[in-house]
Amino acid sequence: MTREEILDGLYLIKNWKCNGDAKMHEVVTEAIKALEQTRWIPVSERLPEKNMACLLSVGIFHFTMMGTYSDLMGTTSHKIFWIGEYGKNDFKDVTEYVKAWMPLPEPYNAESEVGE
Repeated sequence: MTREEILDGLYLIKNWKCNGDAKMHEVVTEAIKALEQTRWIPVSERLPEKNMACLLSVGIFHFTMMGTYSDLMGTTSHKIFWIGEYGKNDFKDVTEYVKAWMPLPEPYNAESEVGE
């Protein structure tokens, strides 16, 4: 079963089977949210929001790294993906190598682990 088929099924459950069952509706809504947030988004499909930190799938290196999508010069012609700390010597433009990106997950919150 593909990821899209799973999401389609969850949307059907949410829209038709959860009618009146608040707990089931909440569980299905959270499952949909989790699947949607863990999807690689090809740069050909769309780019992240300005100054957004995200995970990058960098084709030439064949691994994942964290980076930022930014407009360092304040113009749309200088929007790039970069890694490292801006203004430091380790700043690198990896735009031409980025194949896809993914939003970062929510930070860990011990309070959300209640009951485990």
